[in-house]
Amino acid sequence: QRAILILHLVRDITNVLILVVHLDPQQHLRRRWILGPPELLFDAVTRGDTVAIRELIKSGGDINQITERGSRILFRAVIKAHDSEIVRIILEAKADVRSLDDKGNSVFHFWARATVGRNHLMEIGKMLVAAKADVEARRTKDGMSPLHHVTIGHNNRRGWLDFHKALFLIRNGASPGITTERLEQPSDLLTRDSRATTKKLVQLLQYGTSRGDWPRCDHGECCW
Repeated sequence: QRAILILHLVRDITNVLILVVHLDPQQHLRRRWILGPPELLFDAVTRGDTVAIRELIKSGGDINQITERGSRILFRAVIKAHDSEIVRIILEAKADVRSLDDKGNSVFHFWARATVGRNHLMEIGKMLVAAKADVEARRTKDGMSPLHHVTIGHNNRRGWLDFHKALFLIRNGASPGITTERLEQPSDLLTRDSRATTKKLVQLLQYGTSRGDWPRCDHGECCW
């Protein structure tokens, strides 16, 4: 009954989790059982709670264990990160950057769709590349690559973010000619319009980084 009660409290109140870790140091096996569910790490990452994340990892939480819904802790950190700190913590805990979720997505598929921490996505991308994440990973079910996702994202958003993402991926080894299972290249999924960003993205996907005057966006604090 005590174990069930603690588990319930831990899932709802992070401070109780920390108290359990410090007040019950002799219960090593029970403590690991309490911290076992990857949902605890997943929830802490979603909240951006770096203290809880560090405590969970320190107390034996498995950073590479998949959640009951097929999600990965690292992927959640990338898609929800307001800055790079949480991603750095998880990578330092030996997160597997080559892992896939239950839908066959890689970490760079999530990076390609991320918008929350837009001013830190370049730094996060560099960290993932340094950790040997695959910029050309093709999703298991349909062969979609991160570059395909960036192109689709550009169709639905304004601004230069997706152009910058595409430029980053190509500079780090992604091929503009990579195809899906239906033999679609990223440029095939791009909706042509009159925006300057679209014109430059077309140029980038056609010629790669060998030509063109690649612009920066109009935001003064943009890291790209």
